[in-house]
Amino acid sequence: MRGQKLSDGKPLCGRNRLTEAEIDRLQAYYGLAIRRNLSSVKDMQQAIWAIFLHKLSTDEKPQHGFCPSDSDTWCKFKKAELLGETYHHKNSLPVDVVEAMRPVFRDLANPELLKKCLHGGTQNPNESVNNVIWSRVPKKTFVQLEVLSLDNLVALHFKYDQARRRFVEWAQNEIAVVPDFHKRILFSDKAHFWLNGYVNKQNCRIWNEANPQVYVETPLHPEKLTVWCALWAGGIIGPYFFKTDEGHNVTVNGDRYRAMITIFFIPELNNHDVQELWFQQDVATSCDLTPLDYFLWGYVKSLVYADKPQTLAYLEDNIRRVIADIRPQMLEKVIEKWTSRLDCIGASRGSPMPEIIFKM
Repeated sequence: MRGQKLSDGKPLCGRNRLTEAEIDRLQAYYGLAIRRNLSSVKDMQQAIWAIFLHKLSTDEKPQHGFCPSDSDTWCKFKKAELLGETYHHKNSLPVDVVEAMRPVFRDLANPELLKKCLHGGTQNPNESVNNVIWSRVPKKTFVQLEVLSLDNLVALHFKYDQARRRFVEWAQNEIAVVPDFHKRILFSDKAHFWLNGYVNKQNCRIWNEANPQVYVETPLHPEKLTVWCALWAGGIIGPYFFKTDEGHNVTVNGDRYRAMITIFFIPELNNHDVQELWFQQDVATSCDLTPLDYFLWGYVKSLVYADKPQTLAYLEDNIRRVIADIRPQMLEKVIEKWTSRLDCIGASRGSPMPEIIFKM
């Protein structure tokens, strides 16, 4: 349809019509319509049609009834209403252009499509790089190197980079709409702290054509703490130490995680003066884009073992002290560096970034 003339005799695309920049904005608004209404297909549909009607609006015929009306609304008409000001429509698209997009919006608002997005669900689990790798290379079973051929590795690397590139584009679009969006993300993660100072090399693999018969010597039952934290530009929630009711240190399972969210995280969050935060649950993600991975855990571990703690209680005290001493100015720098990391990964088309680029 790009080359066709519309009913007004003009093409769909071009100056003051549908441009690449306008398409990017529409994609950003569509993403917000999905992610801000993850519990309701009906609300998603309303938010999607709000975009369509917003673009159709003029001074003579404003159509912003579906646009969000809270203080964080992306709709400048609604913002002006909240401030008691008059808004003049400057960037509305021609009616013929918007009407040409109606079938696209109808498809994007299809309930069957939106059901797949409920609760932030993944539409296709096969797109998960971890799922593909571990299905071919089980963590506890030795497999021959041929299981992952060069073609498979290239494909997996491409899909991984592609997913990271999509994430970067999404995040940068969000920041374009809400400039302080990166300051509203509450990143969370857990980590193990061994009493003997052992650093966990999670998911470490040795690639060889034959079983290398390599052994790593560790204590039979190493003592450790499992610690959870959440971090954003405004502060740190935590640390939370996973323990039984009797005070014994334990690792995480579903029930313990839900209990932590209910009895610790939500009450702690309510003690902070925040309007809107996006919660990033501690799932397998890119470590160079997760502040707890590229900053917090390394920083804390570099300090808590300095006096060689001999008991878990002493190690726990050290962890609490070090985290409590982290100043807000440091967190602000960490989050600002996050946007620089987006730029770096975007420029490299999703490739992992060298960690030496950013020093605190």
